[in-house]
Amino acid sequence: MKFIYMSKLKEYLAINIKKYRKEKNMTQSDLADSCNTSTNYIAIIETCKRFPREDMLERIAEAFEIEPFKLFIKPNTVYIPEDSKKNKFIAKLINFVKNELE
Repeated sequence: MKFIYMSKLKEYLAINIKKYRKEKNMTQSDLADSCNTSTNYIAIIETCKRFPREDMLERIAEAFEIEPFKLFIKPNTVYIPEDSKKNKFIAKLINFVKNELE
């Protein structure tokens, strides 16, 4: 079971690195330069062949200017921090709809 979980983490990581890299208009080479590693190593991570060490994950997140945990969020999932105004608005909207339906 742990093996399956780890492979999903690798998959999410690879997809998210590609996504953030493209959002920042970075090539694998650009990301590698920012992380002080090789382009080949970034390619290996993006193809799920290797799982980076903690320090590399931090460098990748820093290059994208994001918190490291965002690299592991399931793709196509909208993350809304609990203390965000959006989350409070959504909670109020849900309560309003619930009250209207009752």
